[in-house]
Amino acid sequence: MSKRVAMIGMLVLCVSIGLFAAMNAANSITGDWSARINENRIQMRLMIFGDEDFGRESSFSFTQDLNAYTGVQQNGEEHRFTLAREAGVIAFDGRFSDGRGRGVFTFTASDDFIGFLQKEGFGKIESEDLLHLCVFNVNRQFIEDLHGLGYTDLKFSDLVAMAIHDVTIPFIKEVHALGLKDISVSQLIAFRIHDVEPEFIRGLRAAGYTDLSASDLVSLMIHDVTLDYIKGVKAQGFANVPLNKLTAMNIHDVELSYLKTLKELGYTDVDIDQLIALNIHDVSEDFIRKIHAAGFKNITLDELIAFKIHGVDPEYMAELAKMGFTASDPEELISFKIHDVSTDYIKQFRELGYTNLDIGEIVAFSIHDVKPDFIKGMNSLGYTDIVPDDLIAMNIHDVTLQFVKDVQAAGFKDISISKLITFKIHDVDKEYIEFVKRVYKERGKEPTPEQVVRMKIQGL
Repeated sequence: MSKRVAMIGMLVLCVSIGLFAAMNAANSITGDWSARINENRIQMRLMIFGDEDFGRESSFSFTQDLNAYTGVQQNGEEHRFTLAREAGVIAFDGRFSDGRGRGVFTFTASDDFIGFLQKEGFGKIESEDLLHLCVFNVNRQFIEDLHGLGYTDLKFSDLVAMAIHDVTIPFIKEVHALGLKDISVSQLIAFRIHDVEPEFIRGLRAAGYTDLSASDLVSLMIHDVTLDYIKGVKAQGFANVPLNKLTAMNIHDVELSYLKTLKELGYTDVDIDQLIALNIHDVSEDFIRKIHAAGFKNITLDELIAFKIHGVDPEYMAELAKMGFTASDPEELISFKIHDVSTDYIKQFRELGYTNLDIGEIVAFSIHDVKPDFIKGMNSLGYTDIVPDDLIAMNIHDVTLQFVKDVQAAGFKDISISKLITFKIHDVDKEYIEFVKRVYKERGKEPTPEQVVRMKIQGL
């Protein structure tokens, strides 16, 4: 053999050894383990620290039957035990003492299983993913059974997630048998995460809910809508409540005792949307009883909701009653609150002599921003005993204190409120009044307010 051929042979051998070593390295993982033995099960935690280049660290925990392992000793001695599956073998070195263990592990992936996965179209497989498959015993039979159930377009992450969340073949078959044959892998995983069990689905069907979707079932469990709750709602007279409404009821804490109390308080014709709205706005049993005690025994649920929204409470009603306002119509009280009519606001007007204002006038005052200070200012300018309608009209047409002062300064000291409003409507200001007065002075006359307005209308 020539030296050149021998060198080539050595080079091929070295490359082959190097590739083999790299492949073995790629298909193995080392790390630390800690565990606790609880009766006949081992609660195991694996910690993987990565390498200097990547520095990636990870850990995960799982629980397996003790008999799934081979060679476990609990005498405190150093020993090796293994967990062998189709995906590979985990070799544990360490010791157990007083039910607790610690040590190091090495996971070696099965090249045969890797080949199977690649043949099934899963592409490149990371060793840590294979470790998950090993721990949760994902094997050929599981994957073939999934294909047989119609799950042919699987991703490797699907296998890992199904393994972690215990999505077993019997579980899938049972779900399919309950009418959910088109359920996706992600929905099956969601079922396991949120404890959607076949018993729950059967219970819903028995309660009359036959058109069930996977998302409905997950939503019910997320929001803790139990079969007992559904039965309780039905017992209160609410049959065939849509699932999304049941979910909304639980989200907003509609309790069964609340339904019973509403009936006791005389509310027998209640719909689900009202129930939800009552709870959203915190219309409690105590609040309803107090409103009834305040004289509103026939108040509707919608009016109670409006009371809560706008802050009409028993305390506010009591304050109004002390002032002589005994509204019999809930809408009047709601109108007070909508327009921010406080008891202090009413008191200020009473101090100015407006003791007989009715609810409509007070609301109109608030709507048009009639302020007590404005009345005081008008009084100082000689306008006393102004009727409510004039106060409202003055504010509607922006007859301000400064405007009145300007009109008086222009020579109309005793002008009536109605004329002041007319001036504002026709945009008659101090400068225009002074202009008209000059025109009339040239004729030896003094204009009246009506003449000033007439000239303005005529565009003079």
